[in-house]
Parts: sequence; C-alpha cells; structure tokens
Amino acid sequence: MKAGSKTNPWLSMWTEPRKTIRGIITTDPSKQMLALCIVYGFPIMIHMARFFSAGTNFSMWTILLLSLLLSPIAGFIGISFTSALVYWTGKWINGKSKYKELRSAVAWSNVPTVVTCITWVILALSLGQGLFMAGFYAEEMPLATLATFLFGLQVIASIWSFVIFLIALSEVQKFSILRAIANVVIPFIIVSVLGHFLNMFVM
Repeated sequence: MKAGSKTNPWLSMWTEPRKTIRGIITTDPSKQMLALCIVYGFPIMIHMARFFSAGTNFSMWTILLLSLLLSPIAGFIGISFTSALVYWTGKWINGKSKYKELRSAVAWSNVPTVVTCITWVILALSLGQGLFMAGFYAEEMPLATLATFLFGLQVIASIWSFVIFLIALSEVQKFSILRAIANVVIPFIIVSVLGHFLNMFVM
C-alpha cells in the first residue's frame, strides 16, 4: 500500500495484512487509534460484565451502553500493555520495530474483532440481560443454536486475528513468522509464570 492509497485498511487488513500494516506505519502509526481501542475494548467490557454477573443489577441496554462508553479506556490499556510487553521482549530477539509501529500492528490485527463485537450485540439483543448472569444458558433450541453459531464465529474471528497479528508483527519487527511466534510465546510465558506466582502468593 503506497502513501495516499485509497485502500480501506479495515478491509485490506483481512487479506493483505503485511501490505496494509506497512502502509499504515509509513503514513501514520496512530491511524484511527480511537476506533481500534473501541473495537479492542468492547469485548473486554462484555466479558467483565459476564464475569461479575452485571445482569443481576443492570438492564441489558445499560450494560451495552456502559461497555461502549468504557471500551476506549479498556482498549487503550489492553493495546498499550500488549504492545509494551511484545516490544520489550522483542528486543531480546533483535526486533527492529519502534513502539508506535508495534502498537499499530497490535491494534490493527484486531480488525476481525469487529465480528466479535457484532455477535455480542446480537447475543445481547436475543438473550437479554440473562447473557450477563452467571450460569445462564439458552434453553430454547432456536436461541441455543444461534448462540452456538455466534460463539463459533467469535472463535474463527479470534483465530484469524491471531494469524493477522503474526504477519503484521513479522513485518514491523523484520522477523520471520517463526521468530514472530517466539515474540508472542516469550511474553505469554512470562505472564503465565508471574500469574502462577501471584496466585500462589494470594493463596
């Protein structure tokens, strides 16, 4: 993608992530960061609402509205933390990316999460505030089938988002795909180990 190209990165990122992210970091690494934070943060807020059974105290519309309003903050924190961790550990294996370029790769690799956002809205409209209550599941066959289908779409979107991230990461870090995988595995191991020790300390 050349500077000044009219290609829409929200579309081209699905099929041409390497070319798309190259064009973005060349022109504006912070391109549409607010929108990307919303896309990244909305599912986080939905998961938090489900974890804390927000449906017992709030209506479905209230939960959706609060999730949307807080999603930019959650998304910014999530993108920034992930980017910093991958940037830091990437230096260990000779990563070439600047922080803002890597943050752009993290943010834009979540374009498929738009599908996840849409499915959560459809699930909320179909299941109501029960979606945000612990232990709730759809008993009626049509709703159960719909929920299964939409959750399946979420899994597919997450997998493709990860694939896009590896390709975008390899582009900005000047890595092979194998080294990009290592750049993801290393921080995952660090976080897992720290989480294990933290859990032991709390217990």
